[in-house]
Amino acid sequence: MTTYESARTYFRSQRKRENRKNHSKEDLEKARRRQRLHNKLHRRKAALEASTTYREEDKKEVLEALELELMSLEESESNSTSDCDFEQQGPREQVEKRKRGKAMTTRPIPWRSEQATSIFTSLDRKYGRRQTEQAKRMTLPRHEGAPSKRQRPDKNMPGWAITSDNEF
Repeated sequence: MTTYESARTYFRSQRKRENRKNHSKEDLEKARRRQRLHNKLHRRKAALEASTTYREEDKKEVLEALELELMSLEESESNSTSDCDFEQQGPREQVEKRKRGKAMTTRPIPWRSEQATSIFTSLDRKYGRRQTEQAKRMTLPRHEGAPSKRQRPDKNMPGWAITSDNEF
């Protein structure tokens, strides 16, 4: 490794370290939310691809509606966990306590059609059945929260996936 490459590596690592320090909790939470949406989209596409329930024409239609804009938001909510007794426990107990203390709140989209919602729910169930036992244990429980306040996207979505203007 030349001196130039060494210096370049050093300064890149310093810049990355500074960037990690400068990220606020809000930035990290936004990144987590964005990643959860992408993961949900990927899971639903995988379930659709593996599904034998839908005909190929139906799969193409559903695939058109599998867009980030139509995914309902999931927010983590921490139930009360005491940090003082948390640090005195071993790693296994910490993971169990963290698992018991959290849940995900799903914020449904009011302008998404019931048909799209039922198809997405079906894809989520199909994916859940394909998970291993360990993956099922690691999945946080989800419950429905208040409706999302996101506006309907300007993007051209399939007509069956969104409600008409007079319904919303």
